[in-house]
Amino acid sequence: MRKGFTLIELLVVIAIIGLLSAVVMTALDSAKKRGDDAAVKSNMNNIVKQSLIVNTLPSIISGVVSCGSSPSSFSSDAVIQRQISATAERSKGKLVYCVSNGSGLWAVSAPLNSPINTGDHWCVDSDGFSGESSSDYYGFNGTSCIR
Repeated sequence: MRKGFTLIELLVVIAIIGLLSAVVMTALDSAKKRGDDAAVKSNMNNIVKQSLIVNTLPSIISGVVSCGSSPSSFSSDAVIQRQISATAERSKGKLVYCVSNGSGLWAVSAPLNSPINTGDHWCVDSDGFSGESSSDYYGFNGTSCIR
């Protein structure tokens, strides 16, 4: 009577465990990307809400800037600055683009980690739009999101 497992049996079990762990790791990576995208969307929606509450629309800059690393270049409101910074932390490449015409019209766009449809940016603007946008022109054209 045998008292143990053969080498082949042990290798088969190890191979099965390796395959299962690869499947689980892929699923976890996908879930993390979706979670990061949800955080990006939430932070950007809060930018719109905060700008309506404080009634100080971003107007410091004029033109397109990468405002993820310097949100104060886009708005003097501390809450909006924190939302832009939090968005930059969760978006791929930490790129958040802001545009303003200097007179109250603005848009903010951030890349998504796992885009849902054809757009690969989440964009919010002073018109109240919040949704996926095309990557052309950073997700906005002028001071409006590409719908």
